Amino acid sequence: MSDTFAAQIDALAAFPAQLAQQLSQLSDAELHFRPADGEWSILEIVGHMLDVGALWPGRVRQMLASENPALAAVDPDWVRQRDYHRKQLAFLLHAMAESRAEYVEFLRTLRPGQLARPGLHPTRGPITVGESIAALADHDRIHSQQIAANLAAYRA
Repeated sequence: MSDTFAAQIDALAAFPAQLAQQLSQLSDAELHFRPADGEWSILEIVGHMLDVGALWPGRVRQMLASENPALAAVDPDWVRQRDYHRKQLAFLLHAMAESRAEYVEFLRTLRPGQLARPGLHPTRGPITVGESIAALADHDRIHSQQIAANLAAYRA
């Protein structure tokens, strides 16, 4: 595995602890605040991140087992259906840390040829297993920034 992929996997591994730190001092009101109608609270953002993180292992296994498969999409309605707004932050963070640790260990077993296996992402289009690692890290970053924006809106 190249140094680039190893560093990306390390970033994926570190993110749950970084997120827990980002959220560690927040009040219940901050966690439940929605900046506008139809927008997600911080709890809902974390729940969405949990949903996306749960999809990637299956997507990667599908890319490894099939020729250029169409990958499952995330349904944004899952956030409301799963009622993340009423979940405990500690539960969500624990679930994310556990699932991410399992996924990272799986990724560390992949060989270079496996990283090149393609699939068709529902919004990004063609993507390889290797590119999917960066895509999940990008997703983490985007939603961490969304959390910061929610906090700024709450405090304004």
